[in-house]
Amino acid sequence: MSIYLVALNEDTQDGWRVLKQQWPGRFYILNDHLAFVAPQDVNEADRIATILGMSDQKQVAGFVLELSGEFQGYNDNALWDWIDKVQ
Repeated sequence: MSIYLVALNEDTQDGWRVLKQQWPGRFYILNDHLAFVAPQDVNEADRIATILGMSDQKQVAGFVLELSGEFQGYNDNALWDWIDKVQ
């Protein structure tokens, strides 16, 4: 199961609404600009970006990165628990 980092260039009025609707329980929001998602039904960064409205027509600026390999760093235990749960 892949985990993706989703970054928004700026706050949008609805923020992470689509993320929450599309993948309930499969996302972890860090702040207004960064979130993780681990969809079970989609495994391509460009498809996730399209679903989130990151295109010229929708005018949502941001990017999606697939994360692979080892995770390191310091954050709330809830983040590491979420990663363990979705992998």
